[in-house]
Amino acid sequence: MKGDFEHPLNLSLELARWLALASLVTTVFSAFYEVIRHESRLFRLLRKHEHIIICGLGRVGLQLARDLAARGEHVVALEPGAHDQNALTAREAGVTVISGDASDPDDLRRVRVAKAKQVIAVCHDEQTNIAVAAAVGQILADPKTTRKLDQPLECWIFIPDEKLRRVLQQDRVFPNTNPGSNYKVNVSGMNLFDLAARQVFTESPLDHNGIGPDDPHVVHLVIVGFGEMGRHLALQAARIGHFANFKKLKITVLENKPAANPRVQSFLDEYKMLPQICDFNVIDLASDMDAVPAQLAALDKTAASTRERVTFAFCWDSQDESTASESELLRQLERDDPVNLAWALELRQLDEHSKAAIVVFQTRARGFGALFPAKNPGAVLGDRMRAFGMIEQTCSVDSMLHGREDQIARAFHSDWLEIQLKKGRKIGDKPSLQPWEKLTLRLLDSNRHAADHIPIKLRALGYRIAPLDQAPAAATQLSEIKGPDLELLAKMEHQRWWVDHLLNGYTYAPGDLDDVKKTSGCLVEWDKLDLGTQDYDRNQVKSIPRILTEKAKRGIYRQSA
Repeated sequence: MKGDFEHPLNLSLELARWLALASLVTTVFSAFYEVIRHESRLFRLLRKHEHIIICGLGRVGLQLARDLAARGEHVVALEPGAHDQNALTAREAGVTVISGDASDPDDLRRVRVAKAKQVIAVCHDEQTNIAVAAAVGQILADPKTTRKLDQPLECWIFIPDEKLRRVLQQDRVFPNTNPGSNYKVNVSGMNLFDLAARQVFTESPLDHNGIGPDDPHVVHLVIVGFGEMGRHLALQAARIGHFANFKKLKITVLENKPAANPRVQSFLDEYKMLPQICDFNVIDLASDMDAVPAQLAALDKTAASTRERVTFAFCWDSQDESTASESELLRQLERDDPVNLAWALELRQLDEHSKAAIVVFQTRARGFGALFPAKNPGAVLGDRMRAFGMIEQTCSVDSMLHGREDQIARAFHSDWLEIQLKKGRKIGDKPSLQPWEKLTLRLLDSNRHAADHIPIKLRALGYRIAPLDQAPAAATQLSEIKGPDLELLAKMEHQRWWVDHLLNGYTYAPGDLDDVKKTSGCLVEWDKLDLGTQDYDRNQVKSIPRILTEKAKRGIYRQSA
């Protein structure tokens, strides 16, 4: 019988055979190379310490990984899909990507978690993020684990669901997180809505150019939509909305059928003192969504006639269900971006001569947020209109890890701690007598709220804060606060402190501040404080120019400078 290949092979078939062989060799070599590269990364990790581990390379994780790597940090990403596009993008940015399950203690040990300075859990769902935090705590609690770094390992976890996030913040549910341990879990630090609320009122102040002691205006925040973003705006406004004329902040919320809306009622149930702190009103949003801008324009005309400084915040959220994953949360928020932007633009057109500020919640700078360029946000739509909350801003390293926002707060806490130690007090005598890195979340937030209010105090005197190297050479700095200005700002600081504690559930009782019982004898009007407590506020305000200049590298300049 003749063979199957009696005649010479077809050239195309012969070429195909050789290409198939070459492809096989290439595939085998690539697989072998990946194994070698993977093992070499693990080998390099054996020699590393104080690296940052990111668990999950979704949109949030990738953004953080790239930002941290750009800052020169050694970043290790633990990701099951170590060959997908996000992993490739992270590698191109200089991130070491290791394939593995971040909730598996063995995989966490492989990336040297005990030697890391930070773990950031931003996996595909909140259950995995919680499992990561629990696994890290168990590893560090193991007597066989050694950690030579001075600072405790901090694990930041991303929890999209608001209710679960609040529960996890209040209760010690994670292993090895008792006071004095080498481990702490931060649930609130990665709250995108809280970050966005702090940022928007820094960039678009509620008091606009400032409220002086004789200013007759009332500051009025109008919130369209009372989903999680709206609630965080209201809370941040209540914390910092204390002005030199001591007129109550006014907050108006527009929501569908507010009387039967659980969003509104649950917020008021949680913050029972809010109606005493500010003038809080809820009105029904127009049933015809096309009529909403006209409803707001009419509200603005009324406000103008009653001498109010108004800010409209568009953060309509059509979703009632909770979300358990990063992708679900971002996808749902994006669906409402067009509605918020359209309402804001139409109000701007209807109310062309209004002096009200307009802020609109958007999820992406590369989406509709592109209409508000970072370097000149008012170039297209005018100075009174801004976008906020975009993931590129809230998920940057400076924002999410509080680098930029905490600079001033850290400086003031550091100064206060130095003074206390010079007086003979010792680290650990009370919860606040700790370095910044060891403060509880409650005390960290307390310092942040105090820092957020400093620009409002200074605008009351006609000043602003600016980096020392960015102010005009001829600009005159405010180097001392004294006389009537000192007394005014001290009263404002007491008012802010009082409200901050009321919002956190503290009540009046004679005696010193008790953080366990949540009571204080200082929860009274300024005139009822003893002289020593008043002097405490005066000294705190008096130190503002010195601390800003020496420790935060900021100056205080006339607003016109």
